[in-house]
Amino acid sequence: MVSANEFLIITASAALLLAVYFSFKLSRETKHERYWLSLSLGLFIFAVHHWLMIPSLWGNLSEDTIEIVENITSILGGILIAYSTYGLYTSIKKVKQKVE
Repeated sequence: MVSANEFLIITASAALLLAVYFSFKLSRETKHERYWLSLSLGLFIFAVHHWLMIPSLWGNLSEDTIEIVENITSILGGILIAYSTYGLYTSIKKVKQKVE
């Protein structure tokens, strides 16, 4: 049986996976610009981070291992999303300069 907390974690993960899907579609529309791909990867890593919060999935891993992986996924996901938003910012800035 899934607890209320696990249900919320799964729901958050599903939302992140939906965002991964749409960011990958945006990547295809923009000829696979790196920032869309890094956004997809960063969001997927955050979904993995959420999955690690469900103890029943990782019962055979030690608490120390789970904590290290959670910290790494949090940092890596944040870096990838920061890179992708920087890429989006610079691209939009270039488009804005061309339009003006």
